Amino acid sequence: MALHPDFPKNPHQILDPKLRWFPAEETLREQRYDHLMPPLVDNLRKKVKAWRDDMYQTETNVWVIETKGNADMDVPLKLERLKQWCEDMDKVQDKINYDCLYVE
Repeated sequence: MALHPDFPKNPHQILDPKLRWFPAEETLREQRYDHLMPPLVDNLRKKVKAWRDDMYQTETNVWVIETKGNADMDVPLKLERLKQWCEDMDKVQDKINYDCLYVE
């Protein structure tokens, strides 16, 4: 299973759905994508991209979204630190408003 030729080198770059992992050789992407990738996965990738493009980050707003699967004791501390980081970012610059959202 190969990576798309345009797959980014930066591990933090948000991936376009067209560049995401595909369970076959890259040469089969055009002909067999709909047979090898579950429709739910493809649709979800496209909807997440649309959400990111429309809401997650705009020219003036960035949302930092934190998700946790476990109820660790240090989660409240991490959430407080995230809130503080967003406030600190807002204090040192005025071009972008940073905010956070916690999802359990």
